[in-house]
Order: sequence, then C-alpha cells, then structure tokens
Amino acid sequence: MNFKGTTTLLASSLVLAFQATAAAPTEVSLDSAPKPALIARHASGVFDASAAEIVSFDKLSQQIFVVNAQSGAIDVFDASKLSSQAKVADELTLNNLPKVATLDVKHDVANKLAGAANSVAVSGDLLAVAIEAGDGKGNKRQGRGYAAFYKIGSDKKITFIKAVRVGFLPDMITFTPDGKAALVANEGEPSGDYNVDPEGSISLIKVNNGQPSEALELAFTDFNQGGKRAAEVPADLNVYGKSMKGVASSLAQDLEPEYISVTKDSSTAFVSLQENNGLAVVDVANGKIKQLISLGYKDYSQAENALDLNDRDNIESIKGTVLANGKAKINIQPWPHVVGMYQPDSVASYTVNGQHFVVTANEGDAREYFFDATKEECEAQGGLDWDEDDGCLSFNEEVRVEDLVGKAQFSPELAKMTGEEQLGRLKITNTLGKNSQGQYDTFYSYGARSFSIWTADGKQVFDSGSDFERITAERVGENFNASNDRAQNHKKNDRSSAKGPEPEALTLGEINGRTYAFIGLERVGGFMIYDITTPAEAKFVSYTLNRDFTKNPTKEAAGDVGPEGMAFVSKGDSPTGKPLLIIGNEVSGSTSVYELR
Repeated sequence: MNFKGTTTLLASSLVLAFQATAAAPTEVSLDSAPKPALIARHASGVFDASAAEIVSFDKLSQQIFVVNAQSGAIDVFDASKLSSQAKVADELTLNNLPKVATLDVKHDVANKLAGAANSVAVSGDLLAVAIEAGDGKGNKRQGRGYAAFYKIGSDKKITFIKAVRVGFLPDMITFTPDGKAALVANEGEPSGDYNVDPEGSISLIKVNNGQPSEALELAFTDFNQGGKRAAEVPADLNVYGKSMKGVASSLAQDLEPEYISVTKDSSTAFVSLQENNGLAVVDVANGKIKQLISLGYKDYSQAENALDLNDRDNIESIKGTVLANGKAKINIQPWPHVVGMYQPDSVASYTVNGQHFVVTANEGDAREYFFDATKEECEAQGGLDWDEDDGCLSFNEEVRVEDLVGKAQFSPELAKMTGEEQLGRLKITNTLGKNSQGQYDTFYSYGARSFSIWTADGKQVFDSGSDFERITAERVGENFNASNDRAQNHKKNDRSSAKGPEPEALTLGEINGRTYAFIGLERVGGFMIYDITTPAEAKFVSYTLNRDFTKNPTKEAAGDVGPEGMAFVSKGDSPTGKPLLIIGNEVSGSTSVYELR
C-alpha cells in the first residue's frame, strides 16, 4: 500500500479494523467541516536537517515566516499571491511559494555567543524571534539567549529593533493576543556532559508603543525543596535529573518549559513542561507563576486506549497487516500494566462560555544526553556508556523492557510479558514503575499517541484515545507507525515500540462559528482535524497526508514529512479569502499551505 500525493481520509469513510477493542471516533457533519486542499508549497531541497520548523503568518504584509534550523535563520515567503485556483500538478513536488528574504538573526544580535533561531511569532507590525546562545565555556546552548524584535514596515521591509536578554535556551516565543507582551519558554536543557544544568524559566516582555521592555524572568526557584512554594508541587510531577556524579538537579533546573499558549483575553498563559509531564500556569497581568500541574498517566489497559507496542511481532498468532519492513504486524489492543506519560510538546488554548481550556499534543520525550569523548575519557569521567557514533552517555532514562530482563525484578504479571513478541521491545522510563519490593509492576512509556483537552486547573475532559493509531492503520496500512527518517523497508522503520505516530504540532482555528484542532503527526506524517467546539465531545473530522512512503525522506523528495509547526490563518486575514493552515515540515524541509474549504 503506497500512497503518492495528498489524500484525505474523512470520518465518514473510516472503516474500523479494530471494533472489538474500541468504538469509532464520533463523526461531525462533513457538509460543514473544513476540507483541506494543498494550494502552495516551498520545497527547500534540504532533507533531514530541520530546514523548516516553526511557522508564523503576518496578515499585514501577507508574509510567512519560517524557522530554518539548518541555517539558524528565518526564511520569509511571499503569500500575497496565494490563490484558490492554484494549479497543483504534483502535490509531492509542488514548489510555488517563493522565498523573498532571509533574516540573519545571529548577525542582528551581534553577539559572538548568539546561536540559531528556535521560534518565531508575529503581532501587528512586530516580529519576534527566540535565539539560543552559548555560555562562553564551550556549551553552545546553555547560555542566556535572546528575544530579537523587528518592525515589519508597510513596504514589507523588516527592520531590527533590539535584542532582549532572556533565560537559558529560549525554545519558543509568542505574543499575547492583545499584543501588549511577549512570552518566552526557556527550556534550560543541560549540557551533554550534564555538568551544566541551567534553570528553566519563562520570560515576560512588556511591549509599549511597539517597543519591547527588558524581560521579567519568572523562575521556579520558589518551588525548590525548602522553597516557600515547595508544598505546591504535585507529588507526581516528574523531577529526576542528576549529573554523572549523582548530584540531583533542583526542581528549577529540572523543569524544562517547552511551549506556551495564551488565553484569548491575554490573562493566562499555559506552559508545557514536556519532560516533566506537566503544565505551568502563568498569571500574565501580575507576572507570576500561578500553579504547577501534573497531567497524570494514560491507562492502556482500557479498550478505548488500545495501541500497538511492538515492532518485532510478525508471528502467526497475530492476524494484522504485515508492515513494509516485514518485522511486525499491526496489533492494536489494550495492554494491562502499561501507562503513557502525556508529555505534551505543543499546547493551545481556547475559551468556551467563559471557561478556559488547554489542548495538548501528547508527543512524549525521553532524556538522553551525550558528549564528545574517547572511550577512555568517558570511563574516567564516570560516563554511563560509550558509543562510537554518539560519544559518552552522561544520562539516560530510556530503556527497552527486554534489556531489563536479568537485571531487574518484575511483578508476576509483568514477568510473563517481557518477551520480544509481547512487551520486550517497548521503550520505558527507568525512573518510574517500581513497587515497594523493588519490582516493576507498571511500565511507563513516552507520550500518549493522542491529543487531549483539559480544564485550566488540569482536569482532563477529552482524550482522542486510540484514534490516531486506528485511523492511520486504516489509512496507510503496511506503513503504519512508519518513521520520518527511514527507508520503507528499513528494519527500524516502525515506531510502535517507541512513541507511535508522535503528535507534536498543534494549532486551533475558528471556522463558521466552530472551533477546530489541527494536530500534526511527526513520524508517520500528515495532520488530523477535530471539531472541538464542545470540549468534552470533540469529534474526528479528517486525516490528510501528503507523503510517498516508497521514498527515503532523508535523501529525496517524499512529500511533506515531519510536521513540526503549524499556524492557522482566518478567512479575514487570508489572501485567498478562505482559512489557511500553514505547516513547517522539518524532515522534508518543506513549508506547505492548505486552504480549508
């Protein structure tokens, strides 16, 4: 089963192959639901190098801004001539979106330690870019970074205003909807050798008359053990980092802000703490961290959460479709004693009847840090392991279940499930899951292979359950849970034992009075659309994919692979007069524009 070109699977055409374990996603009226049509695309020709990541749209100049991590700059595309009547002969190779400029943000900051751009945002005539920086001690990302601000002129000329110093490793930047402030998620990721572990934080930058102020840093130090807000830390918030010498990180060092969404009234910001499986809630008006939230865990023993956890189960007793690499079959089922850590990457928010809701793309992320060293140097410094390609391992929480056999103890129930044809291939964290006897009685895996909707205080009102795996299985067949960086027949081209389709990119948009969520699947590719107008009753609309699985996406044009960032454009701001969805695809290095008809 090889798909070539853009195709959309609608809710009405979904044939369930797994009705014994889960119910069908609830449908919406397809007459009124948006139907995506690819109308524009920029193909950089740079593969597997993150040449297109985060995207933002400026309604005034009708330009698209894209983070090009490969060059470390911001690429600027002219969207003013986008047309509903665009002729698209081949969706896989379409290249009709012209690049008109490049912003060399490192040059503009004029600091030798300034590094690559990580995020971009637009508000009015202001453009903001989050830029990482080194610490002057050889660590390229562990210094305080910058938020660079630019003015977009009526003639589309982009003029540098100033660079504001922010926290360590600024990974995401956004404006409040009223344009009066910008917020930055400072991830504070440790160095490869874990000898430098900066604190994560959130920077709040007020904007007055188009001029950004100096940053107010919202730190987590008060939540540290012994701090005045330590009692407010949820007991199950994941905090476990430590150096090779066994020195534990403080909570402020361990929290790693990833993504920010601000409510429509500009009062509250929700910040994903991905590795920690939580959220931080920020009172924007008063510049304070209001609350830390732990998101809990997804129970895979429940039928509605069924999933495939094995990439080596091509055995006769399993009746599912054989995957393209011949190593496994599709085997979506409930799994007792296994849970998923939600660990969202992108987050978004919206308001219904005065109540704020948070939407999360539950990607998952493990901590694993390497640094350059010879085998002898690694052993001398106390490294955990050494690899000829990656170097010296300073910290790793991720392990396959089969690698624990003979080294760890399991409860009687799990001891029966550690074989390669069951849960042996599953990647789990070694920081959770042991009972008082020191036995693993629960396996904690990464991500939830879903998107969720939560109240402002962290109560889940909706989760898409097993939808993503069941829908993609129906859609792509033998390419189920394919990776974004492998040839079709590669022995490792199956993400079932890791994080599956990996929902990462996320944006929301309102069309004809209804609110929709757009969720990009980083690994298998494509995006889901759900109607989330009623939060507790979100409904699947469609799945759109533009990928040729017969191509190796790291070496040749294979369509749009690895959706990393998304932006929704309302019909009132759109050059075509209809809503748009813009997607940055990091593996294919392409930027795609869909009209939502």
